[in-house]
Amino acid sequence: MDIAVSSSFAISLGVNYSSQNNFNTFGGNFGIGLFGYGKGSAFRFDMGLQINSMRYDAYTVVRRVESSFFGGSEEYISFFHDVGESTHFDPYFNFTYNTAFKNWPVNLFINAGYSIQTLFSFEPRTSYFPLGHYTKTDKRGSTTAGFINVTPGIYFYIAESSRVLLGTRFYIETQINEAEPALFIFPMVQFDFRL
Repeated sequence: MDIAVSSSFAISLGVNYSSQNNFNTFGGNFGIGLFGYGKGSAFRFDMGLQINSMRYDAYTVVRRVESSFFGGSEEYISFFHDVGESTHFDPYFNFTYNTAFKNWPVNLFINAGYSIQTLFSFEPRTSYFPLGHYTKTDKRGSTTAGFINVTPGIYFYIAESSRVLLGTRFYIETQINEAEPALFIFPMVQFDFRL
């Protein structure tokens, strides 16, 4: 939902729900938008927070090395198995530019932005001791992914207060080393209408 507070300022709100393996989660987004229009073109800048919850069931190996002031060091290996839920607040930024001619059958737009998505974030707490051999290593992964996104496309009006947007979203991951794939391409259809 996008609520225009004035001729150049808006508040955006959203909510989402998902369910998987008896785990139900709610999330959403909250943000503000600054926009303008003139001579057949328009722009908008958005910023805000995405809210998401997730469940984790993680095995973690923590390797800690303590160095002495007088030389030498001691190494400690700890094993953890944690199960729980966490909620995260991740920022996003978007800029949109579009043509805005009501008499054109098709107008153009381009959207670009940056967003952060928390993949997991928890502190290992529940210790356990495995039996048998183990390797002394710490294999915890990255906790967040960062995405540059670019969406070129077209839109057309289907009524005075509604329109259809067609485009392709390109997401480029920037924070995970050697991510594979690092580029995601999604076709996009969006319906806009005013109440």
